[in-house]
Amino acid sequence: MKFDITIKDATIEEVQSIVEKLTTKLAAAQEYQFPQPELTFVEDEEIDVTGQLDKDGLPWDARIHSSNKKMKADGSWTRRRGVDDVEFDRVKAELRGAVFNPSQAQGLQFTPAAAFEAVDTNEIVNPAVPQFAPVPVAAPQFAPQPIAAKSAQYGLNDIIVKIQTGMQTGKINQEYVQKLIAWVNGQFGLQGVSLVDYAARPDVCNTIYQTLIEAGL
Repeated sequence: MKFDITIKDATIEEVQSIVEKLTTKLAAAQEYQFPQPELTFVEDEEIDVTGQLDKDGLPWDARIHSSNKKMKADGSWTRRRGVDDVEFDRVKAELRGAVFNPSQAQGLQFTPAAAFEAVDTNEIVNPAVPQFAPVPVAAPQFAPQPIAAKSAQYGLNDIIVKIQTGMQTGKINQEYVQKLIAWVNGQFGLQGVSLVDYAARPDVCNTIYQTLIEAGL
């Protein structure tokens, strides 16, 4: 940076004095250390969506939903990039089978049924079935033994439709689904924790579907 200074009507001594003062101040300004700004980095806060469901009644799941945990304008979770349709639909089916939305049965009074008793199907022709309070939830009627696969084949999607319809109409609740899973495990010697675990077993899916029909769904 350059400056042009014009001094008029001054003696040599006055000019020398002015130059000395300017030189001193310029040197001091060059030596001055300007303070460096402090930068503070703030990490994004983790969004807690525990217990929050979207318009389809599904919770957020890291396998198929965006990590920002935000919903789209239509009220559904934002889909994670790179997830193919098969995986997306499979996880959604799993979530639907594992989550019961209380708003679907608002105002209903569910009476817990007695726990299942272990039975030996080799000795007992008609094993005990779980007894639910008849009102307002219809008592589930489970078949006493696995039903042989019939001509029609029913899959996981057929079962999920039946379960959702039953919950929406108040005929069953999530407790019913869990007891149904426990019963199926006992009948077939399996260790499933959700209905999705039986997707590769047509015989099991047929049995579950026929059981739901016999229960009035």
